[in-house]
Amino acid sequence: MSKHTPGPWRTLEQGRQWTVIGNPYFVATVQGQGDNGEANARLIAAAPELLEAVRLYVKLDNDRRSGCDIADADWAECHQAASAAIAKAEPKS
Repeated sequence: MSKHTPGPWRTLEQGRQWTVIGNPYFVATVQGQGDNGEANARLIAAAPELLEAVRLYVKLDNDRRSGCDIADADWAECHQAASAAIAKAEPKS
């Protein structure tokens, strides 16, 4: 099990910098020009969800490689978790 601050993490804009806050701990401060600071902070804040989505994918893929049948619902859950993590990481348009 990872020893990182448990998710979910969120971003908080503070002037020209962004703070990433875990539950309830400080995770990081991000500075950047223009939209870079926000984009980097969003990517950091999405890290716990991205990690969980990758773990789920690897588990399903290992099961598949071992000859287990994987239900469509399991693949759908994996896809949904990955899509949600990507949406959290990408800058809002």
